[in-house]
Amino acid sequence: MKILINDHAGHSFSLSLSKCLADMGHQVMHCYCTSFESPKADFSNISSNITIIAISNKHKFSKYSIFKRILQEFEYVNKLSKFILDFQPDILLSGNTPLFIQYGLVKISKKNKIPFIYWCQDIYSIAIKKILYSKLWYLGNIIAYFFEVLESKILKSSAHIISISDDFILYINKRGVSSNKISIIENWANLNEIRLEPKNNIWAKKHNLDSFFCIVYSGTLGLKHDPNILLQIALHLKSQKKIKIVVVSEGIGASYLMEQKLNNKLDNLIILPYQNFHDFSYVLGVSDILVAVLENEAGLFSVPSKVLSYLCSQKPIILSAPLENLSSKIVINSGAGFCVPPGDKDALFNKIDILLKNAKLRADMGLKGRIYAEEKFQINSIATKFLQIFHMVTS
Repeated sequence: MKILINDHAGHSFSLSLSKCLADMGHQVMHCYCTSFESPKADFSNISSNITIIAISNKHKFSKYSIFKRILQEFEYVNKLSKFILDFQPDILLSGNTPLFIQYGLVKISKKNKIPFIYWCQDIYSIAIKKILYSKLWYLGNIIAYFFEVLESKILKSSAHIISISDDFILYINKRGVSSNKISIIENWANLNEIRLEPKNNIWAKKHNLDSFFCIVYSGTLGLKHDPNILLQIALHLKSQKKIKIVVVSEGIGASYLMEQKLNNKLDNLIILPYQNFHDFSYVLGVSDILVAVLENEAGLFSVPSKVLSYLCSQKPIILSAPLENLSSKIVINSGAGFCVPPGDKDALFNKIDILLKNAKLRADMGLKGRIYAEEKFQINSIATKFLQIFHMVTS
């Protein structure tokens, strides 16, 4: 089968799916955007059955300028369309991709009789409505309605929808899509490429972190993630000289933290840019506690994938997120860490202090997370689920 997977963000877990499908004998084209600011997969070690298409915009992708990004989305889909027409896939799977690109792919697929599967990673229209309302108030709601209509068209026009959470099903149903057109495959992390590294590793030594207790946040810090939570942790632990708060990120959240670090003279707050995927295992290795954040409103439309990577690291997790979010359920049910509601500063500090004082609890939680990852993130069984859907759609 000829399979085209488009992952605009360029994540590692989606590349692991492409690699596995290629190992199963399928011909795979994997497309992503180099101009989109996010942690990227390692695209260097690729088999002959995979064609990697790295598409660049003329300028860095404008995440937070709604009109600029729309133009860039059209630019991306125009470039991608040429590869689709040349490759002529039997199936097109697209996720982690903005709506105008998805809509363009739906139109191209329909015109060329290629089944299009919408890989629903987020409910974009809810996120857009929240962002636009905060900036433009009621005018934002009017503009957001257009995106709701657009997302509904994409969902209804797709041959099938693969959702990462059953929490999204009710919303998709309300857009006029029946449940028999929806399958659930939860996201995973690239277990095979996240190594268990010691704390005293070469990356830790390079950044002078090997002798400190490290509380680490690694991943995007966008509008769904409140950087003030990380700032509060740094302020709370400012007097403890052997503890470092390490933030590996870029963009508006990281810039804000850098400004606050200077204003508050926070020597314990270390802010680093995204690391390449090979070094990501070292970043996780140096951590004693891993932190993830998700705002209340984002709990309706997003599941942070960084939590899944954290589970592979055998380190305890503190997650500040709505307790009904899928990521919170995973952390709680696996026993991999603590979850606290966003905004509950006292609960957050309490859980940090508990883990600071209890090495055995940290080890137990980390091990439970790793056991969960080893059970749930086996890529062969995950790829088989995708293939079953591909065959169903193309039969």
